Amino acid sequence: MYIKLGIIGHKLRIDHIIKILDNSFKNIKYTCYYLDDLSHKNIILENIKEMEDENDCLLFTGSVLYQIISKEIIPQKSWYHLQRDNSNLTKNILKATLGKGISINKISLDTYSFKDLKKLYNEVEINEEINKNLIAKYNILSKDFQLDLIKFHTENYQNGNADICLTGLSDVYTHLKKNNIPCINMHPTYDSIFNSLTQLNLNQIATQSITSKLVVLAIEIDEISEYSVLYNNEYNIFLEKTEISKQIYSFAQKIQGVVMETGVKNYFIFCTDSLLERETNKLRNFTLLNNISNNISSTIRVGVGYGLTVRRSKQNSILALNKSKSKDGNVAYVFYDHDVFVGPLYPIVNKNQEYIDDHFYKISQKSLVGIKKISQLANMINEKGKNRFTSSELSEYLNISTRSTNRIISKLEQAGYANVCGKKIVSSAGRPSRIIEISLSE
Repeated sequence: MYIKLGIIGHKLRIDHIIKILDNSFKNIKYTCYYLDDLSHKNIILENIKEMEDENDCLLFTGSVLYQIISKEIIPQKSWYHLQRDNSNLTKNILKATLGKGISINKISLDTYSFKDLKKLYNEVEINEEINKNLIAKYNILSKDFQLDLIKFHTENYQNGNADICLTGLSDVYTHLKKNNIPCINMHPTYDSIFNSLTQLNLNQIATQSITSKLVVLAIEIDEISEYSVLYNNEYNIFLEKTEISKQIYSFAQKIQGVVMETGVKNYFIFCTDSLLERETNKLRNFTLLNNISNNISSTIRVGVGYGLTVRRSKQNSILALNKSKSKDGNVAYVFYDHDVFVGPLYPIVNKNQEYIDDHFYKISQKSLVGIKKISQLANMINEKGKNRFTSSELSEYLNISTRSTNRIISKLEQAGYANVCGKKIVSSAGRPSRIIEISLSE
């Protein structure tokens, strides 16, 4: 079960979060929304709805930004922010005093309060009196609070009251740094970020487990037609089945499903409704059917079963699969509880796709090249007014890699629909390119 997380905040802090996510939270897929100046908060306010739509939850890199945005927008999904803790204050006080030799009474501080600093003094038994004038007081809802903080630290330093500034706001740190004022950016500690991400992760997993229902997909590969060139060719049938199996496992990986093969031509995929519906756009775009239809000459049918238990979902998926057998291949039906059927669901056909006749279907069956690619090649021949091309020309037109193009050429050659008729020298230093003659006519 993976989580889509939107991270909002200053780039310096987001970079710290990303390092921990990449190392320790492989199930969290993140998108970064950078805001390096709080005065540009309207950018976030204007786009927060879109950010929520694209993610399962949002993480703000600090409590200040979180409070500013949440005062103006009511969250529709879970919002989190990195927690502030006194260990971070301790770390940075030590960095300033022991690391840089600064007197503890010569530190200009924001983000933390007099009470926080007093607690630290008591814990480490520091008997020095705290200068309250070096602890910033501010209202985050004030229009100019960020500028007020910059002014506060700048005056403390220039007046000789402070030798260094400690700030928990990355944009304040950036401004002070540009003006050559000694400062430390109080990034949250590793433990603080790790603990915040752990809590977020556990909360989201629990939420998805409560709200998600179990779904089972029953998939069946259709029998090869006795009129197909594949018929009685066990090797080609094996290759075709292997390619379909790849597509099924690839689709299962996208929805984080578990695949169970039950025989030569049947599969079950177990997953949750939320992940299936996200991948298929609420079942409006069944990508598995699209990929099979566009790239493989054989067809499949899919039954999708919803239910409160594994057993019920599986039973419903079989009922949906049986329902699909009244239709031609590459079709799906959905069966919910209370005898509710939805379907048939078909692959989405590109509106610009040319009509594919029986001849193209026969070529696809014989060569094991998808019908869509056969149609594209026919269109290319018609558009260019010729049927001889280099591999790179074919690759560019089909919008696929050279390796994929060469595989298609090889299949067409073996089926008798293409042959190498010459070579073309592109440059004196380069290797000659093959010229491929394609013959798709009846």
